[in-house]
Amino acid sequence: MINDADIKKSRSIAAGLIQEGIITKPEKGFAEFFLSKAESSLQTCSALIEISKRNEVKELMIKKSYPKIE
Repeated sequence: MINDADIKKSRSIAAGLIQEGIITKPEKGFAEFFLSKAESSLQTCSALIEISKRNEVKELMIKKSYPKIE
């Protein structure tokens, strides 16, 4: 898992890259867009992990997605 030290280090690296002009701060609206996409991806990943842990759900999904396979 990511800990506070990792977050602090990442922020420091990003700040340095911005200061050097290697990367730029996003315009307003871009950060919210990418944050929304990231949150959506995390929710999808979480759902897929839960599905992968439950055999009855996997079987139901396969039957629903591939009805001709029995």
